[in-house]
Amino acid sequence: MTLPCIQVIWGYPPEETYRLSNLDTVEQAPVNQIFQPAYAASWLNKNSAPAPDASVLYINAWLDLRAGDLILQTPKNNNDNYYIISILDSFIGTVGSIGPRTQTNSELSQGAYYLLAGPSSSYYNSPDWTTTINDKTVNIIKVDTPIAWMTGRFGTDVMSATSLENTREFINGDPSESGSGFQIGTINEFENSGSIAYQEPIDQSIINGKAEDEFGDLPTLVTDFFNSLGKSIQNSPIPALRDTEVASPVPSFAAWLGNQNQIQQTPNSDSYLPDSSYQPSSALSEGQKKLLNDRFSSIGLNVESGFSLPTNWGEREAFIFQKAYEFSQQLLSVATFEIAKGKSETNNWNIKNLNVGVYPNSPENNPNLIDWKSLILRAGVAVDGGAANIPNDAVYPTSQLDSEGNPLTSRYNYSITLPPLTNQDNKITYGPAEGFWAYTMYQPNECNTFQPFLIQNSISSNFYTPFNATAKLTEEGWLKTTKPGNWSNANAIGTAIYTGEVVSISELKPLTTYYISEIQYTPNNQKEILFRLSEDYNPDFNWDGRIDGVKGVPVGGEGSPGKAINLTESGETLNFGFTNPVSQLGQAQLDSFVLNENEVIVLQLQQFQPTNSSNWLPTPSEGFVKEAYEFQLMGRYYNPTTAEEKTILAASEPELYLPPKIERGALARLELWSDLSKSSKNLVKEKTGSEIVKPLNQKDPYVPNAIGAVLDMRWSDGELEGTKWALNYEYTRSAHYFNKLFFYQVDAITGQIGTFLPGDANYIDSALTNIINEDDPIANQIDNSTVSGELELEGGRIYMALVLTEQGQYLIPNAQETFNYTHFKVNNPKSFSFEDQMGGGDNDHNDGIFKLAGLSPLSI
Repeated sequence: MTLPCIQVIWGYPPEETYRLSNLDTVEQAPVNQIFQPAYAASWLNKNSAPAPDASVLYINAWLDLRAGDLILQTPKNNNDNYYIISILDSFIGTVGSIGPRTQTNSELSQGAYYLLAGPSSSYYNSPDWTTTINDKTVNIIKVDTPIAWMTGRFGTDVMSATSLENTREFINGDPSESGSGFQIGTINEFENSGSIAYQEPIDQSIINGKAEDEFGDLPTLVTDFFNSLGKSIQNSPIPALRDTEVASPVPSFAAWLGNQNQIQQTPNSDSYLPDSSYQPSSALSEGQKKLLNDRFSSIGLNVESGFSLPTNWGEREAFIFQKAYEFSQQLLSVATFEIAKGKSETNNWNIKNLNVGVYPNSPENNPNLIDWKSLILRAGVAVDGGAANIPNDAVYPTSQLDSEGNPLTSRYNYSITLPPLTNQDNKITYGPAEGFWAYTMYQPNECNTFQPFLIQNSISSNFYTPFNATAKLTEEGWLKTTKPGNWSNANAIGTAIYTGEVVSISELKPLTTYYISEIQYTPNNQKEILFRLSEDYNPDFNWDGRIDGVKGVPVGGEGSPGKAINLTESGETLNFGFTNPVSQLGQAQLDSFVLNENEVIVLQLQQFQPTNSSNWLPTPSEGFVKEAYEFQLMGRYYNPTTAEEKTILAASEPELYLPPKIERGALARLELWSDLSKSSKNLVKEKTGSEIVKPLNQKDPYVPNAIGAVLDMRWSDGELEGTKWALNYEYTRSAHYFNKLFFYQVDAITGQIGTFLPGDANYIDSALTNIINEDDPIANQIDNSTVSGELELEGGRIYMALVLTEQGQYLIPNAQETFNYTHFKVNNPKSFSFEDQMGGGDNDHNDGIFKLAGLSPLSI
């Protein structure tokens, strides 16, 4: 028996489209209808494809061309709305690209029609790219599989209610205006009437438990995977190679291997393919089908007839088959994870700008061989995002590494610097893209079968949240308010709000984040909602291992709010804002960014809010293993163009535009300098000659297990060395066990003492020798209570936390994590906490909570 690794690689995309088409046509819109959601992607999204892009509004449709051709209507675009509509076959090969890049001035100003012709259509087999129906010119997109996928991405400012509303109006159209909005109809309808009927927008998804269970996740059982793959092949057979040429030139709206990159695919270049070489995106020769069948037959897979488990297999073969399938998933996920990390020669970004979106089946156009390298990439795209645009439409560089090649982790602060560039139209831009550019924060998870997802900490930034909502408390304890435009029924539970400066309901606090824990809709008033609030949101950390990923890493969209707060003051009102999560920053936020004196934008990537919150892209903040704090940054360049004679479509430097390096800064530590008393500020002025307190913002050395549970007195450029300070603190115990908290002096932020590093054999002995509060440990005899105290610190020194547990174990922040478990957590710049059991107990990171309460000088 051949192990099913290559079969999984080849079959992953069509198996995925089979599941997604069955799921989406139940939860979103029926087949041959467009799902036009009113909301943008957010941290509450579960596994989705395409991978959630919070810089666009999506539309989505699944097309079944077996019953006949369809007509897609695009409206007039007089307001320069930017969008891309991609038509993909069931093997995720792009066959059509529709939008401002590929449309004529007439099509932009008057609207256009596209005939979506399946493989049995005469239009598909015709050489022509246009036809005339009812005196209207109709573009022909040759869709090479009967089942196809249409995805649309519409550039908009997702954090602006006005921008979102304008974009929705453009997408949905007006039923009173002919040719308005994006519509799909049958060719028979168009032939009879010369138009496409308006369809009321389907803008909310519904959760269907049965469909979720059957189609929501990659199958756990190998037989389920290959049965799905077999059904996909039967529904959408592999397209055949064309034996006749198509009309030349091939229009830009027809995507194929030869016109995906306008920079690299010019005549006489290595990647150039003449129009006479046109073939459908996923077509295979008879010889290639035979090659695949010869390799796949041992497990019962045939690329034309489907899958049938060999009848002569016993329990041993079935067991090996299952284990090999699980290994194949891990191999593919790890390979995808590694590719996404980035390369040193491109500022540690991975830039894929050729043979993506459409994927060569044949190496060097040899129809008798299979291009497995290309198919691995295709499978990786399916794992990482479901589907990708062709490079002419968008390039998505990714990175998981800083400028020195170390993994990105939110335990450090980072920045990327965007200088002003002059584009080919002699205009200033900060990213070489004619559509738009953006940077998106993702939580990756090695070996996780989910696509990377947006992070919960994106709600920590309230800079882009408008405080324009008011709710009235009903007698039943519900808050009633007007439903916002960017509202998702499916993701309502967990939606974050942020209260205003004045709160008249006593059970709620001002300037605080709460989560919707319960929701009600008024049957006769679709514009109102009623909700209850919770103080907490509990992520799902996958402790039961039901998802094939690292335990202790939060899973996107799988958490739940805590208990609802009992609100009693009926009739009172609450002023608040529905939180606009900051999952991405880019061109849409240009007017809000703070620029430096050289007109440079510096984006700040970190857990906690910096001074320039408009430039802040939050990084992950929840988890119990170091992988939970690792993140991936994705750049997005829609309709790439040239700036400073560079483009991200080029093959290599000097023409290739490289996204800026991700520069590591300081460890995300407690900020002792952030809230000084008047006497403290006077001392700083005396020592430094300035009233300005200089925080620690230097570049710290990278340590894989570093955690900022330290007291670092080197701020103000170290000019306070030798001064004595009193640190007031509060310590809360929330644990059954009695623990003692100490601080010990270290030589560096890495925790080094002399020649010893955390984790070394003699390190604990050195740490115990350097304890500064040995006779006065920080402890609390009573569970669920808080004590206060004072520590004496010296300017210019670094002190690290050490916990002695009741069981006699020592816990320190920077030690090699026992059982790959993070015992310490920095909660905010003024507090850290710890879990007191080796490898985790109740996994709440609150057994002991240390909080700064003020810093004052003892002497000069």
